[in-house]
Amino acid sequence: MLGVIGVATLAFIGGYIKIFDLAIFRQLTSGNVHQLEFVGDFEARQVENGYNRLPLFIVEGTIRNTFFESDTVEKIQLKAFAFDAEKQLISTHFSYAGVVLSDDQLETLSPMNIKALRHSGDLKMLNSSTANEDQSGTLKTGTLKDQGVPFQVVFFKAVPTIKRTSLQIVSYVRNNKLVYVRAPDLQ
Repeated sequence: MLGVIGVATLAFIGGYIKIFDLAIFRQLTSGNVHQLEFVGDFEARQVENGYNRLPLFIVEGTIRNTFFESDTVEKIQLKAFAFDAEKQLISTHFSYAGVVLSDDQLETLSPMNIKALRHSGDLKMLNSSTANEDQSGTLKTGTLKDQGVPFQVVFFKAVPTIKRTSLQIVSYVRNNKLVYVRAPDLQ
């Protein structure tokens, strides 16, 4: 029995036996694991934009930050996908978490202003009468542990044909460093 343990130890030291993947172990111990997750189900609805009388397809939800309290996480960028009934991709776009417009704002803002907000995350574009009280111009998203960060995705094209949506976290800024998230292909 002692001989088997000795041979196994030498094989492990020599690299012939791997108990765990060293790359995964290094990632876990270095704190580089992406600790952002979607909370619950997404909510979807249609809103008619009064500016151009076209329907908008809105998807909303929350992202939870489970990083350490000392970590600052902000500018969470999402990639949204819209599919038709045959599961064919009809639309994709990028958006930032933390930019959530009210139904009144979605009905009155021009599509160009909505798209600009979606791409930049700069809430200073809105004048003070249309900005929400909690959206005062900065996009600090998820700076506290387990804090929920709301997100809103707006689809402009092919709204009647959208049957399914999917979202991925693409990138975020953690402690003033841009971090990209690798994600598997969507099915």
